[in-house]
Amino acid sequence: MKKFLKISAWVLFTSSLFVMVGFIEVEQQKVICKGIEITLDQADENSFLTKAEIKYTVEQLLGDSVKGKPLKQISISLIRDRLQENEYVKKALVYSTVDGILKVVISQRTPILRVQAANGRSFYISNDGRMIPVSYQYTARVPLANGVISESFDPQTDLTPSILLTADLNDKITTLQKLYLLGKYISGNEFLSAQVAQIYVNADGEFEMVPIVGNHIILFGNANDLEEKFNKLICFYLNGLKTAGWNTYKTINIKYKNQVICSKN
Repeated sequence: MKKFLKISAWVLFTSSLFVMVGFIEVEQQKVICKGIEITLDQADENSFLTKAEIKYTVEQLLGDSVKGKPLKQISISLIRDRLQENEYVKKALVYSTVDGILKVVISQRTPILRVQAANGRSFYISNDGRMIPVSYQYTARVPLANGVISESFDPQTDLTPSILLTADLNDKITTLQKLYLLGKYISGNEFLSAQVAQIYVNADGEFEMVPIVGNHIILFGNANDLEEKFNKLICFYLNGLKTAGWNTYKTINIKYKNQVICSKN
């Protein structure tokens, strides 16, 4: 008997809950939109978008101002999908509150590298592995990559390598994927992000880096053993150059395993 009563009580509770949810949804359909509230979620100082641009996109999509429209006439999914098409947008969250405010939260992509391709096209690579166009209203302070880069700009391409980051990955991924891995590592290290100004891709497909401090060139080699090479470079900077001086060497070669080879000016 007690078991029967518990089941009945649970069924009653569940039914009441569905009725309540249904009532709330019906009432929500009657709510008039009082306005739009936009939040640009930025991981750093980079800002390719403005709130005014986001608002304009929403209102152009709806054909009018959102204020004064019944919420039932506003397609949340349509707005979200259109905002998500923007190449600077990593994620768009759109929802309405019970008091009639349309909320739009935009997470922007963060550039880690600016690429100057061989065809003259310039674009950024973001930290989530996407190509994003340059902006006329903002220039990100990130390293420049140039040289023999024949691949074209394609915002739909995911540059994140699908293979494991093994020691011999260099021949298995594209030049832009290699640059993405280099940029990702540099941007994630405070010392390197303050020191590396340029990455040059030479005719052999190897990387040469130009530092911010010092008159030398860093001969990095291919994309294999990234962590080991960068660790050697940081160690040499913090120890070897402390006594020798930042302008002593013409090149710092970290291409080879367990070696740092330098040539003097």
